[in-house]
Amino acid sequence: MKKMEKILIGVVVKPRGIKGEIKVKPYTQNIDNLLKVKSIYIDDIEYKVMSAKEQGGMLYLYLSRIYTMDDAQALSDKDIYIDKEYAAPLGDDEYYIIDVLGCDVFVEGVFVGKVVKIDNFGAADVYTVKGDKTVRFPFLKKLVKKIDIKNKKIILNKDVFGEVSVYED
Repeated sequence: MKKMEKILIGVVVKPRGIKGEIKVKPYTQNIDNLLKVKSIYIDDIEYKVMSAKEQGGMLYLYLSRIYTMDDAQALSDKDIYIDKEYAAPLGDDEYYIIDVLGCDVFVEGVFVGKVVKIDNFGAADVYTVKGDKTVRFPFLKKLVKKIDIKNKKIILNKDVFGEVSVYED
């Protein structure tokens, strides 16, 4: 049997209530699509979605095998994945996080490193790129010149990169 490719769709924030419901911060704006998902994966363990609802931009789920607040608490801060085939279709200039991870990043011809992590703190995705040094930058339209998912390459604007990137020590 072919192994399914999974995509990251959110993170468990915390339990809600005492019956095992979890609060999820989605990494997509298409929450309606997530309300229809039948299964999710956390730490490569499949959980059936017993019920799902949206409230205030957050997703609230009851999952199989999660019946208490303690069960739900154990999932806090964990990433949630779904099978890629069930993901919402992408619009123009949209990419799945799983497809961007591992891409080589260049600033006008100079190799910076590989995308190793993508965080979302609200305003924009923040990319972490590891090369000789580790650098973080917000994903902004004015920064990105080209994304080539097929060849796993991202080309950035040098001037904008200099303004918005932060190198770690």
